Amino acid sequence: MKRTIRTMIIGLGVFGLVGVAAASDAEACGKGKGGHAGRLLKMDTDQSGTVDRSELTAGFYAKVAEKHQLADTNADGYLDKAELATARATKHAERKAKRAERRANRGDATQKRALDPERQAKRAERAEARFTRVDTDGDGRLALFEMQAAADRRVGKMLERLDTNKDGALDSTELAAAKKGRRGKREG
Repeated sequence: MKRTIRTMIIGLGVFGLVGVAAASDAEACGKGKGGHAGRLLKMDTDQSGTVDRSELTAGFYAKVAEKHQLADTNADGYLDKAELATARATKHAERKAKRAERRANRGDATQKRALDPERQAKRAERAEARFTRVDTDGDGRLALFEMQAAADRRVGKMLERLDTNKDGALDSTELAAAKKGRRGKREG
């Protein structure tokens, strides 16, 4: 059981570090500072009103590099599973404290239920699969270039999914449609 939970934490850490711009459901749904669309449009370095692949890639690479550096506590240039677990636990504790503060400010004393063991096991399996997918050289640790390659794949998938006019860039209309689609999936 300890191994399953540890694997889940490690995998979620990898997912969080690699999928930086899309990982936070609360922010991606428009809560927080500008939501998903706002974060992506901040990557519009040439101020064209659209975010093309090179801008997305540069933004993702910068964020991944920042997260990699923060999580690499022994400064060896790699993230091992223990470092990922520590980074994920720290991030989780920060989010939990912020949620508790928001609930207290609203006067809401409800707490989220813990995941049942079956869901925990499934999450752990997916987390391990994500780690393995990112760890392309199979050495059990993640180098920055591996995380950037995963970010690049994520950018490609994002463009494929969201770029409805197929011009190779995302504009505010496409991002608004994506946000509306996400909201519809959650509510439906």
